[in-house]
Amino acid sequence: MVYISNMTLDAISTFLQTMAKRFVIVESSASPAEPGQIAEVESLLGVRFQPHYRDFLTTFGGLQVEARDACWPPPDVELALPRWAKIRGLRVYGLGDQLPLELHIVPATQEHFRLVPGPTNGDGEETTPVGTQRGIAPFLQMIGQKDLYCFNEEGEIGVWCYETHSLETIDEDFTELLARELRALRENSLKIASIITEEENSPSHERKALPVQPAETQPPQ
Repeated sequence: MVYISNMTLDAISTFLQTMAKRFVIVESSASPAEPGQIAEVESLLGVRFQPHYRDFLTTFGGLQVEARDACWPPPDVELALPRWAKIRGLRVYGLGDQLPLELHIVPATQEHFRLVPGPTNGDGEETTPVGTQRGIAPFLQMIGQKDLYCFNEEGEIGVWCYETHSLETIDEDFTELLARELRALRENSLKIASIITEEENSPSHERKALPVQPAETQPPQ
């Protein structure tokens, strides 16, 4: 039996159902990854997936959890929200015949890890050809954040810093990470609900009036 931070994958499915009122859930459990696909992609990308991530792939395929606008307004809405509120969901990149393309791990790797331009020669030309960097693959990204959680060639998890183009390994496995981030999203959604309620009950809150449709005038007889 597969456990995710003291929860089975079935329990994770149940946990996601409790989030469905405030979040849109996309997964591919009807057509998840096959073991042969997983081994092929590991070889292609030059990485090693952790066992629990492989179990996740053969159960869910991939996953996207994103806040519903009505429950968690996007950043461009005129509502004073804390900085953390811009992180409104997560994507777990994966594999599966019916998985949306934007959740596939191979295109995600190709998008995020085009080789960083290398040093230039005396003529200003790059000495490193453009291609997909091997030995690193993103598997989880928080929606609203550029940094990525990645696997390396040793199967370790690291945080890829978008600003410095560097990977810092962390002492956490896939199961712990997924459960922690899901719980944080649910807790933050409750905080957002409280903020919205306080805003609506504030004396200074002014409801925007709906535009009034002018009455139709009848032509003179």
